[in-house]
Amino acid sequence: NNPLSEEQKIKLIDAIKDSVQTIHIKKKINRDIKEKNILVNYKDNFVDLKLTMIDFETCIDVTDEERKTEISSTTKYWSPEYIAAYQKGLTEI
Repeated sequence: NNPLSEEQKIKLIDAIKDSVQTIHIKKKINRDIKEKNILVNYKDNFVDLKLTMIDFETCIDVTDEERKTEISSTTKYWSPEYIAAYQKGLTEI
């Protein structure tokens, strides 16, 4: 397991961004994006990079107001700032 170069990291982040953008274009919200749900396949030092996002059980339509407030993400991946705001009632899920 060699560490990724800066160029490889940029390609990977770009691929993740593109996947999330595709989800948003389809008017969906994926509330459980984490490393376990991102499959990466690459060849030739990231020249041929394929990224697949999996586990869309928590994915909802942007118009589904009722489900937007349900807790459905993996809480261990919440940032400390988000947890603090949530505990104070300053944010919705």
